[in-house]
Amino acid sequence: MNSFEVAGQLNGPTNEGFATRLAYVLLACAACIPFVLPYSGGLILHMARYMAAAVLWSLAISAMGLSGFAPGRWWRPGWPLLAALLLLAGCALGTWLWRRGPVGPTLQVLGVLLLAAAALLAGLWAGTGPTRHRWIVALAVGVLIAAACNVAAGVVQILAPESASPIWVATSRVGNRMGGNVDHPNLLSTFLVLALALLACLRAGGWLARAAYLALGLLLATTLGAASSRVGQFGACLLMLWALIDRRLQPWARTLLVLVPLVSFGAHLAVEFSIRPEGQPTTSSLVGRPAFRLAIWEDSLRLIAHAPWLGAGFDGYNRAWALSGAVQS
Repeated sequence: MNSFEVAGQLNGPTNEGFATRLAYVLLACAACIPFVLPYSGGLILHMARYMAAAVLWSLAISAMGLSGFAPGRWWRPGWPLLAALLLLAGCALGTWLWRRGPVGPTLQVLGVLLLAAAALLAGLWAGTGPTRHRWIVALAVGVLIAAACNVAAGVVQILAPESASPIWVATSRVGNRMGGNVDHPNLLSTFLVLALALLACLRAGGWLARAAYLALGLLLATTLGAASSRVGQFGACLLMLWALIDRRLQPWARTLLVLVPLVSFGAHLAVEFSIRPEGQPTTSSLVGRPAFRLAIWEDSLRLIAHAPWLGAGFDGYNRAWALSGAVQS
């Protein structure tokens, strides 16, 4: 069935209760607000991001549970991911019990994994009902709003870094690279790849006009390249691969996803050689040297050989790497 579903099945029933409509709003807010708050706004705002994510996702999942009931064994498609989350939780507990490190990072990891498991179960539950596509739309709306806000913040970081505000626009912590309000160019790129994937789903389901899809897609792809992240370029290639193998996508949705790597790479070159101030080092000359990257990989292999089972522990790799010979070399 082309475009994922026919239009009538996509729209679903119209007699939705208050709990269902509230769940739509809460889900959109949970996907948006934690990614809009700047990370450099101090400890209070930093903690507010985590609290907003936990509270909003908990409320959204609770409202989703009140909106109806799913058939039996609705959780079975997600058991591999649930097993992976359980394995990560066991690793977090194991490294803490074995190395007797600080309990704070371990509890933080366990809290994130618990929230991820709850969100996964909620998604599996919502995917069985007649309104399953509306959940995707609500999630996509929240992600796209947050992506637009981070695009605006990234433009300020690149073109007018002196205008960055701890409350509204985070200061880029990686030199002159675009990081948005989500802490790092790699995190921004990952978030933009997710936004592009959801954008294609909206277009394939008939929820978004062609002109709006192309405009938003080109904007997100350009920002993806301006972030100067290898993670983002890899994600763009995955989007292109998805477009080539998934025949359910509409032609326009497929065309844009195929063009994402080209557009993002062109934006990357424009930022590196045109927008950056004269005399300021580019990302390629700063962290893109092959010898520097090889030193990181070689030192990572030595760390793995030193502790092949437990590693450096959760939240311990940066410290272990800083104490190794790669920094000195």
